[in-house]
Amino acid sequence: MLDCAIASGCPVPDGQPVSRLADDMADGPPAAFGAAPAICRDLLELFAGVTDGRLGQGRDHPVAAVLALAAAAVVAGSRSFTAIAGWAADVPADVLESLYRRCGAIRPGAGAPSKCTIWRVVTGADTAASGAAAAPG
Repeated sequence: MLDCAIASGCPVPDGQPVSRLADDMADGPPAAFGAAPAICRDLLELFAGVTDGRLGQGRDHPVAAVLALAAAAVVAGSRSFTAIAGWAADVPADVLESLYRRCGAIRPGAGAPSKCTIWRVVTGADTAASGAAAAPG
């Protein structure tokens, strides 16, 4: 089952480092979690501002969805593109489809992105633009 803040609607508790949060979640979600769908929307809105560095056509996987999956996989402990792709492949189809619909996918039932797609999106992302979008202002 998917144990991430994006799918469960649970925020990261204030002041808790992500690595410590990942350790804590190994035994189940902390009691400090509460429903916060606005946080999920904000993350997807932030990722939606990242330009697509991929060339060509046939993009079934929105940048925001791929970045959200990659971020959740890293928080869950993935440390390579292979591990991220494996984690994304384990996301239940209905959760993946819901994420893709929220990101405006043309084909929300496209399935999980491949390792190659994840690599292209992550390495092709305009980091300056995404950093500026994330800055408080």
